Amino acid sequence: MNEWVRLVAVNPETREISLFKDGGFSLYRPLTRTLGSISDAITLIESVKAAESLHIVEATKENLPVYLMN
Repeated sequence: MNEWVRLVAVNPETREISLFKDGGFSLYRPLTRTLGSISDAITLIESVKAAESLHIVEATKENLPVYLMN
């Protein structure tokens, strides 16, 4: 896996977040204590500022935050 897309799962009972990496899920601690929620991922993606350069180093600096999908 090339790691440009990250998959996370939220435990519905404990609300703990697990990140899929190296073939399995492990506990993930986000930078913030609370997560925002969205119902439309396309609107979120379209609202993100475009990278200033297509050079791989510059284009990979921006990340979308972790959101809960409604």
